Amino acid sequence: MICNVCPLHSKNYHTPIRPDDHCTDCGCNLDAKTKCLSCECPKGKWMGLISLKEEKKMLKGYGKEEQQNNNASKNSNKKLNGNIK
Repeated sequence: MICNVCPLHSKNYHTPIRPDDHCTDCGCNLDAKTKCLSCECPKGKWMGLISLKEEKKMLKGYGKEEQQNNNASKNSNKKLNGNIK
């Protein structure tokens, strides 16, 4: 993870109250923040890969594609089961 070398990473401090990997300056949970394609480091140390609009569009399309695949699979199974009888 890009944040591992940052001096603000919580691993460089003893923080028994909050054991997750986080930024000691802004408080971001680093596991979540670095998985977000449109998120950026508020300190300017790294930028997002795509815009928030692009990410929302991609995620919206992902759900529809997955639903279509599930429906197609169910329809195929119904046809197969109908032919067996």
